[in-house]
Amino acid sequence: MYTLRSAVLAIAGLIFLAAPAAAQALITDPGTGTLRTYGGFTFGTTFVVGSTPETLGGLGVWTGSNTLSANATVGIWLRGTTSSNGTLIASATVPAGTGSNVGQFDYSFISPVLLLANTRYDLGAYFPGSDTIDMAHDVSSTPMTDPAFNSFVGTFSSSSTAGMITDPFGGAGGVAYVGPNLIYGVPEPSSLLLGLGAAGMIWARRRQRST
Repeated sequence: MYTLRSAVLAIAGLIFLAAPAAAQALITDPGTGTLRTYGGFTFGTTFVVGSTPETLGGLGVWTGSNTLSANATVGIWLRGTTSSNGTLIASATVPAGTGSNVGQFDYSFISPVLLLANTRYDLGAYFPGSDTIDMAHDVSSTPMTDPAFNSFVGTFSSSSTAGMITDPFGGAGGVAYVGPNLIYGVPEPSSLLLGLGAAGMIWARRRQRST
């Protein structure tokens, strides 16, 4: 069913894509590294937000020039300890064969979530255990990252949690398994208001047609 919320998220996604100066990616370039499959495990990176809070707007995965062969789940956690799960604050599914390919990543846009300044988060992606096609760069990759974030370390889920998405709090060194990514930034207020107005009009027209 086409709801007001889905309309708002769709318009928000277009605004984020259309305003690159306002919305940017955590990993700006995936770099190079050994490609391998990660079916059944959660993998990604842990990082610290800089001195300014940032607004999370979307979660995605690296696909290169391809499309996903299976659904990928991406989550972000407020960091717990080095031996326990953190708190999941947002997640999204990037559907197989679809997505918004931007800078070699496919994204699903979400309701905005505030990332606190000087705070550590874990970012992870999960592919089903049966997925032997979709690949990611291992921790030997040399990605470029946005200067609004720091203290990156590649992370993975332990074998005891294989089979479902979970906080990848196990450290592996390097910068990241690339892998998951996020879009952050706040659209200009005028763009956001226009987007919300457009979403409301679309929703109202859909309701009229269904009655």
